[in-house]
Amino acid sequence: MIVSSDTFSISTVVPGQISCNTLLIDGVDIDTKIANSTGSSITQADLDTKQNTLTSSSNILTSRIDVSDKLVTTGTSPTLYLKDTDQRSGMIHMNSNRMYFLSGVTNSETWTQINSQWPLYLQTDTNQALFGGNITSPNWIRSTPVYRLTNQFPGGGNLVTIASNISITGSGNFIMHFNCSGNATQSGLNGIFELRFRNNSSGTVTSLIESTFYFNQSGVHQHWSISRYITFFSAGTYSLQLTRNSTALSHDGNDYITVVIDQTPF
Repeated sequence: MIVSSDTFSISTVVPGQISCNTLLIDGVDIDTKIANSTGSSITQADLDTKQNTLTSSSNILTSRIDVSDKLVTTGTSPTLYLKDTDQRSGMIHMNSNRMYFLSGVTNSETWTQINSQWPLYLQTDTNQALFGGNITSPNWIRSTPVYRLTNQFPGGGNLVTIASNISITGSGNFIMHFNCSGNATQSGLNGIFELRFRNNSSGTVTSLIESTFYFNQSGVHQHWSISRYITFFSAGTYSLQLTRNSTALSHDGNDYITVVIDQTPF
């Protein structure tokens, strides 16, 4: 047995912890002892350096780790596992210039495909994204304001409302698909059908899309379709109007108009 005359100068005692001002060995403080043998002393910076590194050759089990700066996972295919014990587990996996968002069965560390597809991966060298299923959004809406309307302008005139109370929500961005047919009562006519939105609250009218026909003879029905991406509308309720540039442009029972709106979240 070795009996030492080491003494501790104690300033505070906390259950489970001893805080010392100075550790004396044979009446000499430990910094002096180390300085005499190594030429240097232990500083707070030395302790901080050691505390920044956690090394273990086996798993480290803990209930919680708080990170104030960053968490770095290093390797040729680093992976973060979110192991759900009662539903499907999730993983974030980096490999081959792709960031994968994967899933596996309950309480699993192995990913599996759904319908032969991964949930999502981002191709980080091209900024492409590939989803394994449909993309849904509350602002991604398809509506059909009108479908195969026939015999418009039966009473003459050049303006008719073909749909009311069309709701535009969210970003107000949408793709409008306009399909129509018509005929002319005279040859050599540049006939134009145009769709317009009328704001139900303010009455403001905005031109949207037009379909143009050239008729080199009368009484011949022609069909035209066009789509347009529209970004300048605010959310609101609108009416859809159809106009024609000439009463010689006819839309009778043999003609039709179909309008489909795909509202997008971007």
